[in-house]
Amino acid sequence: MLQKTEELIEFVNILHKRGHTVEMFTNGTLLYPERLLDTCFFVMDWKLPGSGEANNTFGMNNKNRIDNFYQLCAADAVKFTIASQEDFVFAATIYQRYWIDERGKKPLEHYPQVFAGIVWDKGITNEQLVDLILKNDLPWRLNVQVHNHIWDRSQRGI
Repeated sequence: MLQKTEELIEFVNILHKRGHTVEMFTNGTLLYPERLLDTCFFVMDWKLPGSGEANNTFGMNNKNRIDNFYQLCAADAVKFTIASQEDFVFAATIYQRYWIDERGKKPLEHYPQVFAGIVWDKGITNEQLVDLILKNDLPWRLNVQVHNHIWDRSQRGI
């Protein structure tokens, strides 16, 4: 999203003409160009407190992130990278606030799917995250960062 909008749209159009599918990975802080909403899949990395970015312009109340969220559809995704149980609670609160219908019964079907995964080895394991997801009956998918299983994080700077 840091690219010039017209150039980005032109690039995406070229890729589409060549038969490619385009996924945009973004933290949602810059508004999505409306002309890309129908031509790209979006994955929004919703920043949580453990990232160190949740208490500034990237936080839960960031207007652009919320506006972008409401532009997403079921083919898109929101990713929560979870560093601790506190991050899990924060993510679950966001989910309850934005995905669940006003009666509090079930997720809205046209909203994006949710992926959650651990990050930074700060105090929660994949097993603990899965247990929390199951215990809270959340329809989230586990996102395992494969690069962390391929390369030694300390050697590669991952």
